Amino acid sequence: MARKQTLEAKAEPRAKSAPGWVAGIDGGGTKTRAWVATADGELLGRGESGPSNCMAVGVPAAARALDEALRQALDEAGRAISDQDEAPPAALDVAQPRTEHRAAHRGQGERLEAICLGMAGADRPEERRELGEALARLGWPEVRLIWVNDAAIVLAAGRTEGAVAALVAGTGSIVYAETPEGQVVRVGGWGPIIGDEGSGYDLGRRALIAVMREADGRGPRTALTPRILEAMGVSDPFAIPSLVYRGGFDRPRIAALSRVVVEVAVQGDPVALAIARAGAADLAELVITALSQLSSGHEPGRVDKVVASGGLFANGSPMWKWVQEELDRRWNGPRCRLISLPVEPAVGAVLIAIEAVSGKQPGVFSRLTGSYRRRRSDAPAGGLESAEQ
Repeated sequence: MARKQTLEAKAEPRAKSAPGWVAGIDGGGTKTRAWVATADGELLGRGESGPSNCMAVGVPAAARALDEALRQALDEAGRAISDQDEAPPAALDVAQPRTEHRAAHRGQGERLEAICLGMAGADRPEERRELGEALARLGWPEVRLIWVNDAAIVLAAGRTEGAVAALVAGTGSIVYAETPEGQVVRVGGWGPIIGDEGSGYDLGRRALIAVMREADGRGPRTALTPRILEAMGVSDPFAIPSLVYRGGFDRPRIAALSRVVVEVAVQGDPVALAIARAGAADLAELVITALSQLSSGHEPGRVDKVVASGGLFANGSPMWKWVQEELDRRWNGPRCRLISLPVEPAVGAVLIAIEAVSGKQPGVFSRLTGSYRRRRSDAPAGGLESAEQ
């Protein structure tokens, strides 16, 4: 049964005061991205670092990744964490979904109003507390923090395109949807041991199993074997266990093998295709479970839009087509259509931060989108990746 909870991204807006700025962070299992923006929706700077999923890398490493991404974004924006009040940073009160601390920005009559952190595990109070304390030790000032699940920032951006739910399939997998009454339906996202079906890690893990089954003589020959061995930098399948268990071939690197799975599946290898299609079916099941909690009838012509994000959908991956086919085949409700994000998920986090500070403002997302597109057009090749990644 899907888990329902109160939408923690909703915060009562503060009264308007001096012009300020906000930050939004997308803390993923492979990468962390941050944007800094003005409170009226102009993007100022972007930063990127390594993984910040606490379950994957631990709290200290996650905090360092968040800190690095935010400092890069601040630096590009011409600001710094040290631009806050001189008072030493206190341990952030993160026992609740939102903290509401403030610190003035020196010199320009501006201040950092809020930071929205979209992260797997943000709906677990103990994780917020530990991570908040680690960030304080790294020098983060007292500032209003808004903790939301990583899929919530995808939905925040996708909702502007009419999306009713968000499907995130990167290193992990989750579906996140919201009712008009402010209740959240969450399906999946339970980590690599007891969840994350259809994720990049899941596909990569299944590919490793297929390679080892062939090596044992238990499974069919597959074109995955030479491609996986090449990707892992070994020539013998029996070298794989040591790499996985002792050689540092960690969860993000296993998730990256999903690209090999999809490529080999497209070439017609039956083993790779079975893995990819099974993953697509698992992702469709997550979506269908969430939509069944939201469905309010079968209005003629109704289309439920689900915004899809994550590395598994990047660069025109055929996973788009395979998941959509599974939805069309299995969902008996109103037609469901996958749509792409107009911006990076971290920009959705910026939007949540702005709305928490000032409420819903006409034109804010249009300004964010326009600013994002200008930044993309001005960036050097490879400087900004697609919004789905």
